[in-house]
Amino acid sequence: MHPDTKKFLLPAGMILMASVIFAGAAVYLVRGMSHTHLGQAQAGQEAAQGAVLPPGAPNPSDSLPHYASSVMPFSGTIVSIGAQSITFKQMDGSTLTAEVNADTKLYQEGALKDKTAYAQELKDFGAKAAYGNSSEVFVAPSPNVETPVTLSDLKVGMIVSLFADPTDLKAVLVQVTEPASVAQ
Repeated sequence: MHPDTKKFLLPAGMILMASVIFAGAAVYLVRGMSHTHLGQAQAGQEAAQGAVLPPGAPNPSDSLPHYASSVMPFSGTIVSIGAQSITFKQMDGSTLTAEVNADTKLYQEGALKDKTAYAQELKDFGAKAAYGNSSEVFVAPSPNVETPVTLSDLKVGMIVSLFADPTDLKAVLVQVTEPASVAQ
């Protein structure tokens, strides 16, 4: 072995040993943290599953709007309105036509709600959603006042967000995010 090679063996060995110790410590910490968080999540789920609704409390499965996981958000500017459809141009330039039916919730987003009232709505929502079925997604209250509208209230040029099944584009919810006075 060349004499200069021996000079590098000891430092190289020490670096290798330090990296193995560091990697082992990192794996130990990550495993410990994930088990702690997992345990907390499981404890919360078990508590929610064993919970019983207080007398007179509404059942979230029929008192709050909820959407299947197959529903996705879409948004854009309305380019045309049919008898039971909305065609809108998305930000990427593509055009989509969504079906609107009697079950579709339509509303216009208004001014911000009072902070105290909104905080209470969030608190109530949290209490109700804690009893919900984990396969359902509940929509939290909006920080804005929501005014119900009809399809005939919508105008070309309005900006909308909607939730629909991407396979058939049947809208579950349509939200006008730009005031009508601005869009006209």
